Amino acid sequence: ISFNNPPGVYNYSVIGVDINSCQDTAFVAVIVNASPILTYSPDQIFCLGDTIILSVSGATSYIWDSGSSTLSTYSVAPTTSQTITVIGTSNGCSASANIILTLDDPTLISAGNDVILCVGFTTLLSGSGGINYEWNGPSISNIISSDFLLLVDTSGYYTVTVQTTNGCIYSDSVLITANNNSSCT
Repeated sequence: ISFNNPPGVYNYSVIGVDINSCQDTAFVAVIVNASPILTYSPDQIFCLGDTIILSVSGATSYIWDSGSSTLSTYSVAPTTSQTITVIGTSNGCSASANIILTLDDPTLISAGNDVILCVGFTTLLSGSGGINYEWNGPSISNIISSDFLLLVDTSGYYTVTVQTTNGCIYSDSVLITANNNSSCT
């Protein structure tokens, strides 16, 4: 028997008649419990390396992410975007919720392509993928700009540290090779 009634107590009776025409009546009270109403953490954008604490309330027991936790809080350190599912149960009834975790993608940060140039030439170092930039390298430090002209005098890795619109901090490097070859003109 399937009950699609709203929560409450429902009384039912069954009258049975046997082959001798004797009858009897049985009564049963059916309690229909309400499904829990879950309150849970919102969808989130996270930085690579973050640990996220998710929470839920509204039920008496919980199962997170296919049984990995049964507490009302769940700690996760994701490395990719994913959906976390929580199931809450009260009085034999269950409800589920999905929380979407979206990675603020560090691969969108770029310091540009490696360059080989003659000593004394200039090259434009151009960072991308964020809102705030800081360049450091063998012959520079704390250059606060996405783009700047570098006078090539030293070979090495030049690193841009970038803050994204979501507040994540990522870095990328570019190799600048200073060529001292006499064929440079």
